[in-house]
Amino acid sequence: VGIGPWQRAAAKAQNHPLGNGRSPHRSGRGGRFVTHAHNAAFLRTAFDAVGGYDETLSHNEDADLDARLQGSGGRIYLSSVEIEYFPRSRPADLWRQYWNFGSGRATSCLKGTTRLRTRQVIPLFALLANAASLAAAPTLPLALVVPVSYMLSLGLVAGIEAMRNRSPSLFLVGPCLAIQHTAWSSGFLRYISSHPAAAATRILRREGR
Repeated sequence: VGIGPWQRAAAKAQNHPLGNGRSPHRSGRGGRFVTHAHNAAFLRTAFDAVGGYDETLSHNEDADLDARLQGSGGRIYLSSVEIEYFPRSRPADLWRQYWNFGSGRATSCLKGTTRLRTRQVIPLFALLANAASLAAAPTLPLALVVPVSYMLSLGLVAGIEAMRNRSPSLFLVGPCLAIQHTAWSSGFLRYISSHPAAAATRILRREGR
């Protein structure tokens, strides 16, 4: 939920499939077992058995813990209790949050406890495709069709939300989604590129299985 125009748009963007990738804990689809959830309560014995939160992680420590819990035979149940969440109220703060989310996911991926899901691969692909297209545009103008199509798609989503909710402020959903996608992917790629040895080791481990 949100109070001002930007925060309301950010909330709508985070609740949209393009924002949360239909993640169960963000879409209110509770009453079932899931792989990850927020605002958790634990059996203390299970929490201690897997070592609790990894305090070396600055972000994504909850997903890291959930993965280790399930790896040890535990299960995570998502209840139907709804919790109101207020997103960042400024674009710069939203960018910083999602940059940190992306970096955190990269950290736990290199650690080996989590892996990328489809909903996270898509923004990465979009960023790389847009960047490559913009780089090629000076010699191949047709390449601009990729970033233009991406922006038009976000604009269409924003327009639909604004008309559906009869709220002009929801045209800001487009910029919110762009920030979420770009900041998360940039944070992820920045961390991976700054830890090439860990990335190479992780790839070799997977190939050796």
